[in-house]
Amino acid sequence: MASAKIILQQTEQELLNIDIKELEIEKDIDDAFDGCQKILNKRRQQLKDRLAIVCEQKKSNIQCHVETIENYLDSAVNAKDFSLHVLNHTDPTEFVPLHTTLLQRLKLMSTHKFDRQVLKIESPKFENEKLEKDFEQYCGLMGEISTTSQQKRLAISRGSTHIGISSASTVRKLPGGEKRIGDVSCMFDLCR
Repeated sequence: MASAKIILQQTEQELLNIDIKELEIEKDIDDAFDGCQKILNKRRQQLKDRLAIVCEQKKSNIQCHVETIENYLDSAVNAKDFSLHVLNHTDPTEFVPLHTTLLQRLKLMSTHKFDRQVLKIESPKFENEKLEKDFEQYCGLMGEISTTSQQKRLAISRGSTHIGISSASTVRKLPGGEKRIGDVSCMFDLCR
C-alpha cells in the first residue's frame, strides 16, 4: 500500500511537470511568433520605403516632362507676343532691323521639341496576388508540437524512496540567440 501511495504521488508530480512544461512551451511559441511578427513588420516597412522611392522617381520624371512642356509653351507665347508687337507697332523701316531677330526666334522655336505623341506613365503596383495564400500555407508548416517518452523505474527502499524529487528541465531561447537554462524542482514529503 505504501508503494502505491508513492507511485500515486510521483504520478501526480508528473502531472505538475507537464503543466510546467506546457507553460514553458507556450512562452517559447509566443517568443517565436513575436519574432516572426517583427520580421513581417520589418518587411512591411521595407516595402513602404521602396514604394516611397519609386513614387518619388516617377513623380520626378513626370515633373521634368511638365517643365519641358511649360518651357516650350512659355517660349511659344513669348515668340507670338513679340511677333504681334513687332507687326502691330512698327512701321516698315523699323521692321527691317527686327527681321533678323524674328528669324532667330523662329529658328530657336523650331529646335524646341517635346514628344507630342506618347506620355509614358509608369504607376507603382503592389504584387500581392499570391502573398496571403502562400503565407498561409507556409505558416501551416511552421513549428510542431511533439512529445518524448521515457520510463522511470521506482527505487523503493525501506522507509524512503529515491524518487522523492522530480524536475522539469527548462531551456529557453531568448531574443538575440541567448539561452537560459534552469531547473524547476518540486519536492514532496513521503514521511507524513
